[in-house]
Amino acid sequence: MTDDLAGVAQLLVAGGRGIIALDESPHPAYPELVISTPGVERYVAGAILDDETVRRTTSDGRRFVEVLRGRRIVPGVRVTSRTANIAEYAALGAGIAVMRGEPRRLARFAARCQRSGIVPIVEPELRLGTAAAAEETARTATRALRELFYELAEADVALEALILSAEMIVPAGAAARRATTAEVVSATLRVLGATVPVAVAGVVFLTGAQQDRAATERLCALNRTMPRRRPWPLTFTYDRALQQAVLDAWRGRPERIAEAQRVLLHRAHCSGLAACGAYTAKSEEQLETFAPPLAA
Repeated sequence: MTDDLAGVAQLLVAGGRGIIALDESPHPAYPELVISTPGVERYVAGAILDDETVRRTTSDGRRFVEVLRGRRIVPGVRVTSRTANIAEYAALGAGIAVMRGEPRRLARFAARCQRSGIVPIVEPELRLGTAAAAEETARTATRALRELFYELAEADVALEALILSAEMIVPAGAAARRATTAEVVSATLRVLGATVPVAVAGVVFLTGAQQDRAATERLCALNRTMPRRRPWPLTFTYDRALQQAVLDAWRGRPERIAEAQRVLLHRAHCSGLAACGAYTAKSEEQLETFAPPLAA
């Protein structure tokens, strides 16, 4: 089973695709708008739903999970309870599960996921002040990640079938606006290199407090560094970086769905380029379809 899970984990972070988070949708119709977008599977390998949405059906009566799998997108669920039935999520068709929390809880969660045939995505919780400098952010992240991987080893979690969800090392508050891409990339790679074993299937980055274009530019810069500095695939698990522009275009109006989906594809296209190290400022002006190579 571990080999099968490792294959799924590798597929989720390969070929310029990433993971989209739909578990905190501001509008109940938003997840369906996203998963019904023609061509979204070119950029999205996995989709994270919440406990309710993973059980839902679309307006034409199809289960969300079945629609996603039909598009070669692995359905996932965000787990928020210690007592969540991971095996039930597997039976519902989820192939990945995400949890945010402290290291020991994440390690137990990851072990439960792998026993149930689900790829775990672990998201360590960093407790930072509202004005944390880059150095403080880096120290906090380093401590949390070292503790996380110690606990994962103690729980006998297979790292090749596990994905790390992390934020880039960006200072908080006003300092975040002054941080350069080069500074963020250097600090992020330094922390990951000191803490994350090479065996981990991949690292997916949250948007955090970054604006969509800044997050995309920095992801691209991370992927342009030398491979030995990034021995894991680096891609995205975006919510706001994909979501806000789509919501602005849609505004909840049925007649604007096609425009919102066009905007979604464009933002996902830019994120896919960044995951391949091929994004440029000109990419923001180009709306033609980008078809990244997909893993077999």
